[in-house]
Amino acid sequence: IFGRFFNNSSIWTLTPPALTVAGPFVQDLSVLKTSSGVDVIVVFDKSVSMAIADVAPSRHDVATRIVKDFVSSAALQANDRVTFFTFSDRSNWRMPFSEDKNELLAHLEDVEHPLDRTYIDQGQRYTNIAAVLKHIPECLDVFDSFFQRPLVAVRQSIDAYPRAIVMVTDGDDSSEEEMAESLKELYKRRIPVYIIGVGTPTGGRAMLRFRTESGTPPFEVVRVESALEKAVLEDIAQKTGGDVHVVTSRNHYAQSFLATAIASVRDGSPRLVPTK
Repeated sequence: IFGRFFNNSSIWTLTPPALTVAGPFVQDLSVLKTSSGVDVIVVFDKSVSMAIADVAPSRHDVATRIVKDFVSSAALQANDRVTFFTFSDRSNWRMPFSEDKNELLAHLEDVEHPLDRTYIDQGQRYTNIAAVLKHIPECLDVFDSFFQRPLVAVRQSIDAYPRAIVMVTDGDDSSEEEMAESLKELYKRRIPVYIIGVGTPTGGRAMLRFRTESGTPPFEVVRVESALEKAVLEDIAQKTGGDVHVVTSRNHYAQSFLATAIASVRDGSPRLVPTK
């Protein structure tokens, strides 16, 4: 149901009294495997403030290029898994964990801003970072519970790859939700949030149109002003053990930042994982 998630090379098994290389040898339907895989949770801001062009050609365009380059880069290895969330006023889980990075890129292509700047989704007017930070652990629990079902009397728990969130946003959070509990939950799970903040401190503005629900008048014209909210992003990163990198122009070092972030999360120690 979730596609191919695990690489079955380098399998180690516990055969009392010593640890030996076999392979693959299954005992109690679980194996001990050397793994350097990472679960990367990509979180993408689709709110209208990302259409502002204080970073040319727009925050959205720059953010999209950063994610494309990252997902296609050597920072992610073959057995790393990715999942994808988008958010504005609410959070959407676009795909479960998969080793297929092209699937994430396909979902990323679906996130766009209309060329005529006429929006149908009123929800895109708002940015609710708290909603997506709360939603992520809930979705991870759904995913992990699939592998904890006693399909064939599995008697040992499954330990997931180390996980990290890569969030791309301008930080212009318009929600009034309290995110302290969500940050505590991510910290407890050892899921750091690494943030690419796209935008400038002075910010920018855009005139946008939204279709009205009544149709009379057909459109509502809205002036959107937004600046990079670095303090919000730094607070999220600091409370989860992550970090922030700000992009204010096309000339940036976002890929170096992300490569360093994922390398710091990567763990090559043996762990229990499901096998085919």
